[in-house]
Amino acid sequence: MKTIAVRSEKMFRENEKMQPVLAYIMANLEVDISLKTLSRMLNCSENTLLRRFKKYYGVPCERFIMNLKMRAAAQDMLSGEVTTLKKLAEKYRFSGDSAFSKAFKREIKVSPKAFMRYGKNVPDMPMPKSFNGCKMHFKYMRGEGFDMYGYKVPLVNGVKTDLLKECAYPLEHNSEHLNLYGNKDQIGFWWSDTPDELYYVLGCKMYSRHDVPEDARIFHIERADYAVFSVERSGDLEETLLAHRMMVYYAMMVWRQINKKVANTMVYTYEVFGKNYTYLYLPLWKGMPAESESVLVSTGLDEWISYIDRTILEEKSMEDIAAYFNYSERHFCRVFKNYFAYSVQEYIRKKRLYLAARDLKNARDEKQRKAVVARYHFEDPEAFRKNFQEEFLKDPEEYLEVSFHVPNLSRYYSEHKDQIELRIIDIEEMKMIGKTIQARNPLEDEQENLDIPDLVSYWMRNDPDEIKGTKFESARRGEENKLSLWYTDTATGTNEYILGPLVDTFEDVPKDYKTVTIPAGKYAVIKSLSASDEEIMTDTYRLLARCGYGWIKEFQFRVNLERLTFVHYYERKLHFYIPVYE
Repeated sequence: MKTIAVRSEKMFRENEKMQPVLAYIMANLEVDISLKTLSRMLNCSENTLLRRFKKYYGVPCERFIMNLKMRAAAQDMLSGEVTTLKKLAEKYRFSGDSAFSKAFKREIKVSPKAFMRYGKNVPDMPMPKSFNGCKMHFKYMRGEGFDMYGYKVPLVNGVKTDLLKECAYPLEHNSEHLNLYGNKDQIGFWWSDTPDELYYVLGCKMYSRHDVPEDARIFHIERADYAVFSVERSGDLEETLLAHRMMVYYAMMVWRQINKKVANTMVYTYEVFGKNYTYLYLPLWKGMPAESESVLVSTGLDEWISYIDRTILEEKSMEDIAAYFNYSERHFCRVFKNYFAYSVQEYIRKKRLYLAARDLKNARDEKQRKAVVARYHFEDPEAFRKNFQEEFLKDPEEYLEVSFHVPNLSRYYSEHKDQIELRIIDIEEMKMIGKTIQARNPLEDEQENLDIPDLVSYWMRNDPDEIKGTKFESARRGEENKLSLWYTDTATGTNEYILGPLVDTFEDVPKDYKTVTIPAGKYAVIKSLSASDEEIMTDTYRLLARCGYGWIKEFQFRVNLERLTFVHYYERKLHFYIPVYE
C-alpha cells in the first residue's frame, strides 16, 4: 500500500483539472462550444483533450456535450419553461425543428412530442462502465433504516483528513477491524462527536443485541432514497482501492452535478466492503426517478402497509397514496394487489372496520360510539354495524374472531423458505414477445385492481387469439414456454405487466406485442417444491413473489437490478429469476 497515496493523489489532481472544463460546459450549453476553447483550458492539444475526456467521462467530448444539451432541453419541457420545438431548437443552437427532434430522440430515446406529453424524469447521463479496470454497476434503491455496530477508527491526520480523497480509509490504513474475506459485508462512514473530533466508523449490520461486541458502539442508518455505485474487486487490493476512490470522486464531483442530484445531508453517506464488490451509498434529497425498477421490486413494499396504517384516519385519494411512493395510481394499485392479495380500497375498508370495532369496545355511551365511527368515516353506529356484518359476516363485538391480515413481507422469506428451492445459475440470452396482460373479460380490463397472479395463471396456460394458429402458439397443454415481467414503455413512461412466449427471433411479431431481450448472466432462481404448479399457479405465484421480495431485502447487496427480474413458466412450473452480480 506504499504507492497508493501517490497514485491516489495523482488521480485526484488529474480529475480536478477536468472540473473547470465541466463547469464551463454546464454554463454554456446554449452556445456553440469549441474543442479549441476546451483544450486551451487544459493547456493541451485537441487530440489530447479528446483522449483524456473519453477516458474520464466514458463518452466522446462532443457526444457528452450533446447529451447534456438534450437533458437540459428535457428539463425545460418538464418545467414548462420552453414549450415549442422551434424555441428549443433556437435555444440550443440547432438549424431547425427537425434537426433538434432527431438529436433529442437519439439521446433521450423518445421524440420531443412524446416526452412533452408523457415524460416524468430526465434520464441520467451515461456513466463510465469501469474505473481502473474494475467493472462499475449502478442502481437506485429505497433503503430501509437499520442498526449497525461499529468501531471508531482513529485517523492519521485527525480533523484535517480529506474526506473525499481518503474514502475507504480502512482499506489503505489496515484497520484491525477490517475483514474483507469474512461472511459479513462491512459498512463504513465518517463520523464526528464534536468539531474537534473525526473518525471513520467501521462495522457490520446488526440483527440483534447479541451481535454487538462489548467494545463496539451502536449506530443507526436512517431510511432514505439512495443512488448505489459499486465496483467489482480485483485480485489486487491496491487496484480495488484506487478504483473505489475513482468511483467515489466521480459520484460526488461529476455525477451529482451533471444529473442535478441533491444529496440528503441529514443521512449518512456510507461505503460497504464485500467479498466481491465495494459500494458507495449516496442518499438523495432530490433526483430519485419516479417508478424506478429498483424501487418497484427491491425495497419499500412493506412500508406501503405501514404508511396506510399511519394515515388510516385521513381522507387520502388513491392518487395521493401512490404519489407518496412516486408511483402512478394505476401501477401502485396493481402492484399492491399483486403482493398483498387485497386491493388498496379493500384493505383500507377492512382495516377501518376492524379498528373501529376495536375502539368501540371502550366507548361508554352513544356519544362516544358516534365519535368513534365518525373518526373512521362511517355515518353512524348503525351504518357501521351493517357494513361490518356485510364485510365479515360477524357482529362488531366479535372482531377478534375476524380473519384479516396481510403478509409481513420483511419476514415472509424466512418464514416460508422451507416451501421453496433456490439456486444460483448462469443463463444464456433469452428473447420474448409479450403483450400487456389482459383481463379474461374485456369489460374488466380498465379496472385498476386486476389480480395479476390470477391472470398470470390463466394466460400462462392459454394463448391469446392473435397468436393462435401462428408459430408462437403453444404446442399443447403442459408444453408452454412463456415469460412475464414488468415492462417500462419509454415512450409513455408507464409500467405494464407483459406476458408472452419465448422466441428465437423477432420476425413476424403480432401487433401490440413488445419485444424484450434478456441478456445472459447470473440469476437466483426460485421455484416451489411441488411437482407441478399447473393447478395451483395463482397461489404459487404469490408465494414466489413474496419470497423473492424477502430474499432481495435480505441479500440486497448481491442483487443487480440493472437487469430484468422475470418469471419463466415451463414444464408446468413457475420459476422466478432475480438478477445477481457475477
